[in-house]
Amino acid sequence: MNNIINKTYAVKLSEWLSKMEFNYLAPTVIATRLLRKQLKKTVQYVNGDLLDVGCGTRPYEQIFLPYTNRYVGLDVVAGPRVDILADTTRRLPFDDETYDTVICTEMLEHTQHPRKSIREISRVLKVRGHVIISAPFTHKLHGEPHDYYRFSHHILKIMLQEANLEPLEIHCVGTSMAVLGREIGDIMYAFGDVFRSKSLRILMRVMRITIVTPIIWLFYILDCVLSNFRFLKSNTLGFVVVAKKR
Repeated sequence: MNNIINKTYAVKLSEWLSKMEFNYLAPTVIATRLLRKQLKKTVQYVNGDLLDVGCGTRPYEQIFLPYTNRYVGLDVVAGPRVDILADTTRRLPFDDETYDTVICTEMLEHTQHPRKSIREISRVLKVRGHVIISAPFTHKLHGEPHDYYRFSHHILKIMLQEANLEPLEIHCVGTSMAVLGREIGDIMYAFGDVFRSKSLRILMRVMRITIVTPIIWLFYILDCVLSNFRFLKSNTLGFVVVAKKR
């Protein structure tokens, strides 16, 4: 009986830890908060009919939705929040100049031909319409095997200009402090998964919550405080770029 109770307790504890880590404590939470912060700076460019390219679960819909007349989600993978199934490296099922705004968040690294995707985004965007793109500069491998690129703001500007899009604003997603904090978190979180013993795995997860998580949040606070120091922006989690169709 005691063994059954202990096992039940261990399962419930593990489930609670998983929920806490996913919603509040994982290193990705910090990256998402910083990205949302930069995306909110771009809402002045959003209006009319909006196309969310590579929408997935539409994690940033609530930022842009109040400024749109219509919000359409497009992805290459089916999902409950996907309205249109299509590949951006091929012709999208829209006429030229259909949308007033296009957003593309954290998708370009997952396509083998990002230039083709940007050209197609430009085609369906109205003249004087705006595109808002976010892309990673430093990030561990994810979404494998479909993880192909990392982008500097220089190459993002070049690819946009090649597609007849004029860059207007570029925002760094965090500084070196955020990168360092997430790297520490990623290493420690991955290290905890090497143990086979359930007891050791739970112990490591408790240590991540009580020791590693405060360190991650400390770097997040440092990032917010020191964000105006240019020398810290030479390394960043990624970039958010706003461009206008000529």
